[in-house]
Amino acid sequence: MLKWFSFLILKIIKWPLALLFLAILPAVAMQSWETIQDQMGNGKGWFWIFAIGSTVIGWIICTRFRVTRFLTTMEHEFIHVLLAWMTGLRVDSLKVQSDGNGLALIETPFNWLVALGTLLHSASPLPLCLY
Repeated sequence: MLKWFSFLILKIIKWPLALLFLAILPAVAMQSWETIQDQMGNGKGWFWIFAIGSTVIGWIICTRFRVTRFLTTMEHEFIHVLLAWMTGLRVDSLKVQSDGNGLALIETPFNWLVALGTLLHSASPLPLCLY
């Protein structure tokens, strides 16, 4: 019953949600560009020094750690698993390896929310750009 209901809701909201995201995309892009210009133009160099420095340090240090790759892969695959459970799908297995490979085997038929869930998770801070 839950599976049928969640698939019905997802079918109903798929295209209105896609059109909504398409409609707000230009505003998010413009606001992001203005934020970047403000950071670069107002002499707030500390922000960029920290951003670039932490990125370089992360590349140097964290790529050598298998634990980091394991945890990020686990997070990615676990988002798929959680969304599958929330929509009533059965999860057959979850496999994650320390080299960054992972696989969540989920019952078919698949739905778009489970497939795109990691993208929605990554984009969740975007509304803060509009604030």
